[in-house]
Amino acid sequence: MVIVTETRYFRSDTQTVNGLTAYKLGITNTTIEFGATYTYYSLPLNVSISLARRRPDGTETGIPIPTPLMLTFTSPATGMFTGYFTAFSTSFGINDSLVVRVEMRGRGFGGIVLPWTAVAIFTTTHIGNFQYSNITAYLYLDVKEQGARFYFGSADYPSRLEGITYDNPGLDPFPSEAPGCLLKI
Repeated sequence: MVIVTETRYFRSDTQTVNGLTAYKLGITNTTIEFGATYTYYSLPLNVSISLARRRPDGTETGIPIPTPLMLTFTSPATGMFTGYFTAFSTSFGINDSLVVRVEMRGRGFGGIVLPWTAVAIFTTTHIGNFQYSNITAYLYLDVKEQGARFYFGSADYPSRLEGITYDNPGLDPFPSEAPGCLLKI
């Protein structure tokens, strides 16, 4: 068994793995950027990431994140923002994939906290067992008073996760790149 720690880019191309069509979460970036939009009534805006194991039958199990990523914006801002989180080891079956959701939560009318919304979903192809990981997230965000955009998929917007660790039974990295994500508004 080989333990692999790598950087995975939020790519702008898609793939379907275990019944989920999503943007790829790949070891290289694409050249065409994409922007996922989230609309809310007012700031503050929270941004986070969730991880899940997806089985061939389409069921998902969340990967425990004892110290979650939480970026909070109380005023407009644009640029590459960095956050850190850790994730616990999770056993993966030979055909399971890793799913990553970039989530946002703003405020509604009267300051009501809105529910978390996945603005972009990414997936790998089949990978080995997910290992305890100290992950650094780089997210290119454009936060306005009443809406935000998450940019990814190019050299200008190299949003990514660094420090993803898993044991590699030779299933992924993919032949011609593989992971993926789907915009969900």
